[in-house]
Amino acid sequence: MKEKDGMSFRQYAAAVGAAMFSPITRLLPGAVLRTAGFSGWLAPAAALPLLALPLLAAERLCRSGEKPVGLGEALKLRLGVPAGKGAAILICAWMTVYGGVVLRSGGERIVSAIYPAGNLSFFMGAMAVLGAVFAWGRIRWAGRSARVTFLLFFLLLGFVFAMAVPGIKGKYVWPPDLSRSGKLALSALPAAEALCPWVFFSFLRGRVEEDGQAKRRGLRGMAFLTLLTLLFLLTVVGELGPELALRQQFPFYVLVKNLRFFNLMERFDGVIVVLWVMTDYVLIGMLLLSSAEALREVTGGAGRKPWVLLCAAGMFAFGRLPSGGGITLSDLSERVVPLVNGAFAFLILPLLSLLPPRKQKT
Repeated sequence: MKEKDGMSFRQYAAAVGAAMFSPITRLLPGAVLRTAGFSGWLAPAAALPLLALPLLAAERLCRSGEKPVGLGEALKLRLGVPAGKGAAILICAWMTVYGGVVLRSGGERIVSAIYPAGNLSFFMGAMAVLGAVFAWGRIRWAGRSARVTFLLFFLLLGFVFAMAVPGIKGKYVWPPDLSRSGKLALSALPAAEALCPWVFFSFLRGRVEEDGQAKRRGLRGMAFLTLLTLLFLLTVVGELGPELALRQQFPFYVLVKNLRFFNLMERFDGVIVVLWVMTDYVLIGMLLLSSAEALREVTGGAGRKPWVLLCAAGMFAFGRLPSGGGITLSDLSERVVPLVNGAFAFLILPLLSLLPPRKQKT
């Protein structure tokens, strides 16, 4: 029987595009500038060959037959039912941790950059509620929401680029420092790590409408997302300069705040708030939807809604944990999270895709 509740491949790709700009804007400028200096804006181009690996691995893993299946089902087919369920639960636990870091980071960005008198718990709670609403209903509704959000995000980002690109100073970005080509190659790693968390959405792959050109369209979509990321870094570094961009906690906010619209309008604080909220909204929503779908399959339950509430509560609770102790939230966000996400996308997922599917008992 054909699955009625699902999203199109275009909607799935739109969700990936919008969601990945959350870690891109939050972490990428500082990471590539620290690694490769002002030439770090070229890091996405260096990362593009790496990004094909998790995409092809996820597609291979989720295709055990003619029709793609979700990552939860794929894990059971590759590892056996008990181990596959255990692996799915472990990944869901990590997605809850990751979602908590995104909630906390997003709330702190808004409070520290725009609303200093605001309440962190309020912004975190509001984002958790929005994410739960995204994941609450039918998957096709989430797909439509993701595509509309991406289109609005793309229009706003295009507006920012149009205003900012004329102000790019060539001395900040060209020619690249070829004497540091090794460090430029090394900067591909943080760029790839910022663009790879979409692999967790593979739990929904079985709910994406069949597309015979999925691999080709996926590679084209990843190339387009990489191009947007390249333009984003070019704009930030070219406008602010590498030293100022590296000193700023939120260089993209500083860039947008200082834009002027033909000397008629300035102070585009509202634009940056919308861009931040859009990307965090889709990322949190897709993590909740993926976690809930995986847990529904693991438990054999009929509904996702209780799992959406449980995972949203878990994300909020983790995000509100005190920052004291041996590791801070900043360390977790900038070091541990990219490392774990990168290890899953570029090591574990490809290895799992090499395992042959096990024969199912009839």
